[in-house]
Amino acid sequence: MRGAQGMHSDANEEPGVQRVVYTIGHGEAEQEEILARLVDAGVRTLVDIRERAAGKKGFNKTELEAACRAAGIDYVQVRDLGAPLAVRRGHDPEADWAGFQDAYATHLKEQKEAFRTLKETVLAGPAALFCRCAHPARCERGVLATLFARAGYGVRHLDTA
Repeated sequence: MRGAQGMHSDANEEPGVQRVVYTIGHGEAEQEEILARLVDAGVRTLVDIRERAAGKKGFNKTELEAACRAAGIDYVQVRDLGAPLAVRRGHDPEADWAGFQDAYATHLKEQKEAFRTLKETVLAGPAALFCRCAHPARCERGVLATLFARAGYGVRHLDTA
């Protein structure tokens, strides 16, 4: 994927300290399992990158935000980093990964403010990118994690499947 603007190497602002970004997707997991993985990893902020924070029981924005709060985790939605419906419908990540990446990269280039918000959140402390996909290999959080890795961040996927 061509790099999106807004990510540059400043991950190691403190000498000897590598920043880490976590990722997790709910897939078929229940809310309790997701929260347990986040707590076990020491995540302080869940960054929901879904364009539409709806769907499976326990994972709509209202329910997830309340559950995060109860677990001591901040919840932030950065919906502009989610793959828009036009990208998802035009390029199924399972059938056309290269096309999806290109279309998503084009979308990301226009999301400078969303990238700034995401980067500030990750720099503030352990944060996890969240979406609905069980595996990061073919979804937008995997693409974003790759951009963070290229900028010098460590990446840890908290897969549920």
